This record gives sequence, structure tokens and C-alpha cells, in this order.
Amino acid sequence: MSSRTPVITGVGVVSSAGIGAERFWTGIQSPEDRFREISLFSPTGIPNRIASEIGPWVPGFETLDKELLSESRICAFAAAAQKEAMAQANCNASDVDQVLVGTTVGDIASLEVEIRARKSNGIDIPMQLKVDQSLQRAISLSRDNLPVQMFLTACSAGNLAVIRACQLVESGLAELVVAGGAEELSQMAFVGFARMRGMAAQKCRPFSEDRDGMLLGEGAAFVVIESAEHAAARGIKPLAEILGYGMTCDAKHPTAPDSEGEGIVRAMRSALGSLSSTQVDYVCAHGTGTPQNDAAEAEGYTNFFGSKCPPLSSLKGTIGHSLGAASAIELVACVLGIQNQKLIPQLGVKDQTMLNLNFVSGSETNCKIDLVLNNAFAFFGNNTSIALGRPQQRGVPRVIRSKSEQPKIYYATASIAFDYPLNQGSDECLPELDRDRLQFLVRRFRSKRAAIVVAAIERWLENAEKAVLPDPQRRGIVLGTETGAGADIELFLTESLEKGDALVNPGLFPWTVHNAAVGAAAIAADCRGPNIVVSSGTFSYSSAFQQSLALLEAGCADLVFCGVYESDGDSDGTVASITALATRPEFLGRNYAGSVEQLTLEAAIGSAESVINWANKFNKSELRTEERIS
Repeated sequence: MSSRTPVITGVGVVSSAGIGAERFWTGIQSPEDRFREISLFSPTGIPNRIASEIGPWVPGFETLDKELLSESRICAFAAAAQKEAMAQANCNASDVDQVLVGTTVGDIASLEVEIRARKSNGIDIPMQLKVDQSLQRAISLSRDNLPVQMFLTACSAGNLAVIRACQLVESGLAELVVAGGAEELSQMAFVGFARMRGMAAQKCRPFSEDRDGMLLGEGAAFVVIESAEHAAARGIKPLAEILGYGMTCDAKHPTAPDSEGEGIVRAMRSALGSLSSTQVDYVCAHGTGTPQNDAAEAEGYTNFFGSKCPPLSSLKGTIGHSLGAASAIELVACVLGIQNQKLIPQLGVKDQTMLNLNFVSGSETNCKIDLVLNNAFAFFGNNTSIALGRPQQRGVPRVIRSKSEQPKIYYATASIAFDYPLNQGSDECLPELDRDRLQFLVRRFRSKRAAIVVAAIERWLENAEKAVLPDPQRRGIVLGTETGAGADIELFLTESLEKGDALVNPGLFPWTVHNAAVGAAAIAADCRGPNIVVSSGTFSYSSAFQQSLALLEAGCADLVFCGVYESDGDSDGTVASITALATRPEFLGRNYAGSVEQLTLEAAIGSAESVINWANKFNKSELRTEERIS
């Protein structure tokens, strides 16, 4: 084990199987699933009424903060899981360098009640929704200066938060990070998946021949991640080592997976590094229970493991799909499996011959477990995999690049695209996006925000001219945003109220996830490497820039499109600006501007107006080089 190997020293979890790690472990070893009729809302005209809801019937429910629970379920879940993880790791708020959380739509369930009430009363003033800030406050440990970042890549968000924590620890930028995911059931998500015909009638049966869809869940999970050296100095015994991670993108379709599972294979291969697939003892599968997704995932496992597939199972047959929290909850399950040397049984599989995989039965859970993979996939082909090892058992240390081994990184000029009132908030006017092109992109992607981001990428590529782009698998995209998909969410909710839940356009739903714009950009620019959306309020662009640097320094990509997009609502406009970072100047073509070492980065870009002002300043030729990104 290297001194900077990231290790997990504490876990905390809130789920329908049990609240608290001990109750949760007992619950997921049980042969009973946790599905019941929902009590939180009543969607109109939707036949499905089943989900994995957390309530008084869940073991440990009485331990949740009742006052916080009445204000925000997601905040109560997250705070409880975070508190448990830190208690096990024996760390205080002052010991924490950063908090990272993954979520799909954050506190939208709470805001949705207000929006529906407002629309029902004929009040049609746009709310200008922003990415969840109540969750950020709830997990800030009462520290005003504690960096809190949200990862918004839908169902892979929890894994990506953990991956970023690993990068911070490995690079020496942090010693101790708390990372995880949180999600609560929302009527919007329930209606959206039902309208897309992705919901099961009664039971979620991942990988079963008679599977008919997913069922939603909710909860939260956090882990404490620190360097092995730091844990040893504190006298804390690691629960697991994080041996590697992989991030890929299919870059093919908003919701349909690559049928060959090629991106899944690349993610697992990257996670294992120099380790062999034959050394994997268990796979915690994504396994949503939908026919198309499970078939593609199974194909990926067959292509990667061949005829010697290790035992695998999906927790979603027991506790449902908790979206942005799912992979964090499943990571905790993997850590507990390593600790207890037991596999997690797969519920709902009746016929194993169809997919030819090695599913875990309830009677055969005892197993020697040294190496596991935790897999999570998301809308827009976002694939992640994390390799966990039993402490000091593998004998293969993580390969950490020294500063001298890290590549030199270069940056490019910015492109911008917007649909925004001319000259508003700016002394000069940037070239307005061609109306015909914008309308075409909006028709193609069904979202103005996605269309604007794609237009910015297209402009960058057009301006680059003679750029020799790296292989698509070595291209990544990282975007920062404070407003995210707020306007798309309100559009979906408005139609849901006006037409009824049963008649809302299902094509609108995929664009309500905050990673829709970056996913569309990946499709347009054929970027099959890391695909990330991060939000930290007005510091979102700074977070995206630092994440982009980390991907290049860790060898995860050779070119990363890095940018920011914001919206002040459909009436006021949307704007996106894209630059790029690369390990070689020729990847940037005629957009090449200089070495990153010359840059001075100003952190705050927090509105559509400020993005325009920033882009104007960025591209003024008379500015000194060190002011070109500021």
C-alpha cells in the first residue's frame, strides 16, 4: 500500500433496508424486498404505486432527525449517513478538507410541492430554479468555509463523488474527504420513469428473464476517505482500500445504452489497472431491472469476464433504484461485504440461463472477498466503476504519479453560445447564435440548455480548425453550473400539471437531469471519456476547471472540454462558454493559447450575465496571458 493510497475509514447509510450500517447489512442479507405502496404523493393516471420508501416501518427510522425530516427528507437522510460515517472514522468537522455529494435532482421533491401549488393557483412567475443548495448546507458541518461540491451525473453521481475524493487524496490536495450520495423520492421522477415505460408493475427483478422495469428508492450513504498515511497517523484501521476507478461515456443516446457494453468494459478495465479480471471476487452490478439496460450490462460482463464471471448481484432488487444515491449505498454494501466476507444475495432472478451470469443466491453468501467492483451507469451513457480491496491483501499498490511525472497541460481560447437579450449586462455584444441552427439543435435535443452547450462545443471545434484531436476514448467533458436543468424541470412540471401526469410528454423527462447538457455535448463531439457536471454555487466553474486538471494529471484523458453554462429562465436566456485543456498543444489547434501554468483562475462565475462578461474578458486580445481565464 502506498502512503497516499486512498482508504475508507468510515461508512454511514440510510436506506429502506435499514438505517445505520448494521441494520442495513442485516436488511440486504434478508430474502425480503423493501417495496410497498407509496404514501408521499399520488400521481394522477399512473397505474404504478410501488416504490422503496423510507418510513416508520424501516428499522432505525426513529434515529433520524425528526425536525430536519419534516423540512427536507434528502437533508435528513444525508446528515444521518454523514454523521455515522464520521463517527466510525473518529473524525470531527475540523478534520474534514472537503465534502462531496452526488445527486440526480437534489431537493426537487420539496420544491415540486411549491411549484405544483403555485401553478394550480394560476401563478405563472418562473421560479428560476437552481441546483439544490439546501443539501449543500445540510452537509457543510456548520462550517462556512468548508468546500462542498455536488456531482450531478444522475445515477452514477455517488461513484463520481467518491472518485473525485480519491483524486484529491492521491494528489495531496486533501488528507480527509467525506463523499457519498443522497436522493429522496420525487413525484417528478416517478412520473417521468412511468411515462418512459421504465417502471415495473410490482417487483424489480434485475437480470431476470421476466424483468419488466425498475422501481424507485431513496436514501443516502457517505464514506470517509483519507490517505493510508493519514489514517495510520490517527491510529485508524482502514475498512477497505480504493484500488482504482474508471469513467467512460457511450456518447450515443440520451437513455439507451450501448448494446455491446463497450463503455462498461472500458470503465472496469480502467478501475482494475494492472489487476486481472480473474482476481475479481464480486461485482456489485448496476442492474436496474429494465430489459434493455440489463441486457447491455450483461453483455459487457460477458465480454469482459468471458466464461469465468465472478459472483454478482444488484441491490436494486431489494431496495430499488435511489438514482444519485444508489452507487454510494452500493459502495457501502461492498465495504460491508469485504468486512464480513460475505456476498450480497440477488433477489428476483428466476432464470439464470438467459444472461449466463453468476448470480449470488441467498444460500451461498460466505466467500473469500479481496477485490470487488462497484459499477454505476447513468443517462447519456455515463459509466463508472470503482475497485475496492481488502486492506493490505492484494499486494498491488496504487500507482500514484509524482509531480515530475504529470504531463504539462495547455489551454485554449474560449467559445461562447447564447440565446440572450442583446447587450444585457454587457458593454459589448457577443456574436448571437444563428437562429436556424439553434432551432435545429433545440428540436434535436429538446432542451435549449443542451442546444446552447452543443453550439458552444461546435463553435470551439470550428475555430480550432487544424486541431488533431485525440482518440474519442481520450476526450472528456466537465461542466460547472449553478442553475443546471432548472428551466427544463419547470417545463416538465408545468406540462404535468396542465395535461396531467399520465399525458406529460415522456421525451421531456431525460432533460430534467442536470447532466443532460454535458451528455448532449459528448454525443455531438464524440467524447467517450469522463463526463462530469459539478456544482458549487458561484464557484462552479472553478470546480469544473480543477476537476478537468485532475483528469489530465491522473491520465484519465488527453483533452478535456471545460466550461460553464447558466440560465436565468427561458424569458431571460441561456449561455454557455467552453474552453479546453490538453496534454499536447496540437489537440487544441488554432485555439491554442498557452500553458496552464500561466493562468490565474478567478473562482466565481455564477450567472448567465457573468458568463457573458467573463467570455468577453477572456477573449480580449489585449489582456495579459495570465488574465485569459479570470
